[in-house]
Amino acid sequence: MKILYDGTTFTMPGHYGIGRYFKNLISRLPISFEPVLTTARPQHRPESWHPNLRVHRFARYGFRPGRVAYWLEKYYFRAVEARVEPDILHATYYQLLTRESLAAKRSPTVVTVYDMTYERYPAVLPYRQAIPFKRQAVFAADWVLCISECTKKIYWSAIPPSPLPKWK
Repeated sequence: MKILYDGTTFTMPGHYGIGRYFKNLISRLPISFEPVLTTARPQHRPESWHPNLRVHRFARYGFRPGRVAYWLEKYYFRAVEARVEPDILHATYYQLLTRESLAAKRSPTVVTVYDMTYERYPAVLPYRQAIPFKRQAVFAADWVLCISECTKKIYWSAIPPSPLPKWK
């Protein structure tokens, strides 16, 4: 089974806890699985996580001019996704490196919800713009994984799920 992990979280600064979560997830996959990770961080070296892990990188940083790199990036990751033909697409964040919606994907999709901090404290925290992306990703996903039971309970009370996604 091919699982494509869209590595958006690995392009963000301070992804340490989330990175460990995905490292753990990928390293525990059966040997028969073929995990594929996309990332825009050239220095990120996750190959040791799983014997069959393939990593596709796009050198977003250091590519000149930067605007061209950012524009080309989405096409690179779309081509990787088309070439890989994943059985499952697991988004590591609520926005994809392809800059497409999860709803537009042909393969079954999974999204992981980490916390409800932005929803619980929207006036205090920056990056409130993540809330609509999270909501859209959750409703478009075939499977939603919550990192803990507490997160799941808070999420259910903050954003009632549609009948379509399955919750784990």
